[in-house]
Amino acid sequence: MEHPDLSDGLAAAAVAVLNAPEPEDKVALSIATAAAWRAGGLDLGPTDSRPAPPRHPARPERPILMAPRHMPRRRAAGSLQSRIALLHAVTHIELNAIDLAWDIIARFTAEDLPRAFYDDWVGVAAEEAAHFSLLSRRLAALGAAYGDLPAHGGLWEAAENTADDLAARLAVVEETGGKNLAAKRRQLRLYMKPFFGTQLLDTITTFTVDRYKKLRSDAGATNGTINRELATLSHLFNRAVDWRWVKALPCRVKKLDEDAGRIVVLSDKQADALLKAAIADQDAYCWLFVAFGLNTAMRHSEILRSRFDQLDLDHNRLFIPQAKAGVREQPITPELTDILRTERDSADDQDGWIFPSPCPNASLTGHRDRMDKPYRRAVISAGLDPTLVTPHVMRHTAITNLVQAGVDLPTIQRISGHKTLAMVLRYTHVHGTHIDQAIKAIGRGIPEPSPNETSDTATQELHTLSKRPA
Repeated sequence: MEHPDLSDGLAAAAVAVLNAPEPEDKVALSIATAAAWRAGGLDLGPTDSRPAPPRHPARPERPILMAPRHMPRRRAAGSLQSRIALLHAVTHIELNAIDLAWDIIARFTAEDLPRAFYDDWVGVAAEEAAHFSLLSRRLAALGAAYGDLPAHGGLWEAAENTADDLAARLAVVEETGGKNLAAKRRQLRLYMKPFFGTQLLDTITTFTVDRYKKLRSDAGATNGTINRELATLSHLFNRAVDWRWVKALPCRVKKLDEDAGRIVVLSDKQADALLKAAIADQDAYCWLFVAFGLNTAMRHSEILRSRFDQLDLDHNRLFIPQAKAGVREQPITPELTDILRTERDSADDQDGWIFPSPCPNASLTGHRDRMDKPYRRAVISAGLDPTLVTPHVMRHTAITNLVQAGVDLPTIQRISGHKTLAMVLRYTHVHGTHIDQAIKAIGRGIPEPSPNETSDTATQELHTLSKRPA
């Protein structure tokens, strides 16, 4: 495209990116606009004539956008076609990221935000444009191009859901990349905005936050629930400082104490009983869910989001692109590797979801979202208490077994996917049998005196002050 006209300001340029259907034009305009903004040759534009952003960004004729359940199946994991498909999917994500950065600039220019706010998002847009270009060149090197394959049509949903609320957009998009959108929107809409909404940021004090805690506690919210809300508030405070809305944090947001709770762990006998009961359950995937939990220490949602094309069975690894502590490569046991190899060979879609939705035409994700009901049936059938033995108990059990086997904590953290070692330390139970065995290594009783010495001979020197020469 020709050199863009940036005379109307940053807001107009952002809208121009959103309205540009061709990816190459989006990239070129993004880079040119970022350069002009950083050089100081661009302002936001006239307040009374800033164009409104579109509800949806313009898109090229290709790729064809589809719902996840309608996306074509991929086979031959590790093949050239599979690599191209993966690169194409990531390239599509980067294109959406370009539009998301410009959308937040264009949509909230009337909020009287500081320049630092726009500095951040212009930088994000430029970086995403560079990433898109790199991926496009890689596709070309493999004989493909963006648009050759269908793409996910639901990636703009997070932007739509926060189009009219800057606080919600900042809370859910920047902090977590779109994770827990519904929960954070609910926090802001139902609790935080009604309470804090009329106050200026720099007038919020520790006393104000304490009043909020008490209000929520009196309403029946648990400490854990209140802490999740406080985390969102704290994040907004930090961003306000970064963008120079305020000179310093308005106050320190101190979280409430949470009961760590009892860590329930299955014995070997109980674990075997649970797996046997799951095999006998009417749900054909219940046993595989239990096998996953006991063999990986993965979380409920991580297990159900697993795919066959993310497996490296030759090295006993599973790639997890979406996890609580970020992307990770999950080690799996040789026993689970054998199970998954057999399952993949017999699956209809050998590159698809390991736990496909039983109703693919009605599913937004294509995979099962929960396994609570069949798992509960298996727990009851195994003679266990369903109020105690939740799916997370399988994770507790696997991690505790690693601790009791003497595995070092950093390695356990690598397997469990915990963000910090402090979380792993919860599993080093002082009452565990491995602790009982370890303490024996330093056990020492009172020695019996030999026939030719008195009982105090052995320690006499230790209890006598040494004599120094005068």
